Amino acid sequence: MDAVFERIPELFVKVYDAQLRAWGRDLAKVGKIGTVRLRKPVEPLIIHAGAKRIVGVRLIAEPERGPDGATRLVISPSTDADEEAIRRHVRDLAAEMLH
Repeated sequence: MDAVFERIPELFVKVYDAQLRAWGRDLAKVGKIGTVRLRKPVEPLIIHAGAKRIVGVRLIAEPERGPDGATRLVISPSTDADEEAIRRHVRDLAAEMLH
């Protein structure tokens, strides 16, 4: 089954390909919500007492009929906070690649 990534940058998909594939292989067993463990934690947007660095993001996989009629998995961030953490993490990854 093909997977389509929505609101997830290509760099994130490339860097975490192995984790995404492992989740895909075990999807029936582990469920449609998966966690990708980040290589480098992301600082929270709002820092307050007890705020912790983000070490993983949650994704959700939903089956959908594609334009060709075939079933595919649409994978997207589980929440707006996960989407924001992915965006900031990818920004940091891209900056590291330039140095």
